[in-house]
Amino acid sequence: MKKKLIIPVVAVGLLVVGVQLANRQAAKTIEAQIAEINLSYAEMSQQGVLPALQLQYQEVRASVLRSRYQIEGLSVELQGLGQLFSIEQVQLRGIKPNRLADQGSVSLRSLALGSGARLFVPTELAAFSDSIKLHGDYSYSYQPSTGELELMQQTRINEEFSFSYQLRLSEMQAIWQQLTDISAMNNEQQQRLLESDSYIEQFTAAMLQSAIVAGELRLENDGFLQRLLTLTAGQGQTPDFSIVQGIALMALATAETVPMEIRQSLIAFVQEPRSLTLRFQLQQPLRFAELEAETASFAIDTVDELLEFAGVRLTVND
Repeated sequence: MKKKLIIPVVAVGLLVVGVQLANRQAAKTIEAQIAEINLSYAEMSQQGVLPALQLQYQEVRASVLRSRYQIEGLSVELQGLGQLFSIEQVQLRGIKPNRLADQGSVSLRSLALGSGARLFVPTELAAFSDSIKLHGDYSYSYQPSTGELELMQQTRINEEFSFSYQLRLSEMQAIWQQLTDISAMNNEQQQRLLESDSYIEQFTAAMLQSAIVAGELRLENDGFLQRLLTLTAGQGQTPDFSIVQGIALMALATAETVPMEIRQSLIAFVQEPRSLTLRFQLQQPLRFAELEAETASFAIDTVDELLEFAGVRLTVND
């Protein structure tokens, strides 16, 4: 009986050790990539392409089973100037070294200006800039069977302001193949490719084959815009918030080309800027090539026709 118990215990122990080793190896891979990036920055600095930048970090953690990586205490430094900015934590999910996963996300926590960047901030704005902490969440999801790609992003400033968007794209097979190929290359190979005019042309051609289908943009404000304009007005850089508000209301009141429903929503937001959400669902996918060449297969002559085609819906302060 004891032997039967020992075997499962040993197996579990080996599994735990194996996972830990895999996690450590994955962390080392990320560390090696950061070192490669720093080497690439140094070479480009010698060539005069970039200033002498360097990435620094405190710790890299990895969870292979969850396909999750965390970089603690990441910062960007400029030689002779010091730290430009720091990020308390970067978390990556679904990201695989030298491979483009079909789904992935990146989260940034507490991005703040460093001592080097503060040298360029006017004294009167120093306290304001020190109070700013940026947080960001970015994710994507690609469906190989349909060629659809969904992009999502949210950027927040403290708990006072946020801007987010979601976009749904179709016919992304060509551009996705380009991204897959370049992600398998090392930094030096990628740099050479990005300096190639022929590759840029190929990449642009692939991008123009894709189309936009639907999306959403959302803005949330909890006093940040008022605080920012109060500060800049005190420095004589902008009018006071109430003046900007009055100018915007006057412009909306006379904007007769904008449909009344949209105008009323925008007026309500300007009067009390808390949240604004713009959603659209196109009646048919719109290729980027058509946008560039202005050769869309449908005719739009008025703002009302444009809004109808785009399926625009605007809500405020919800």
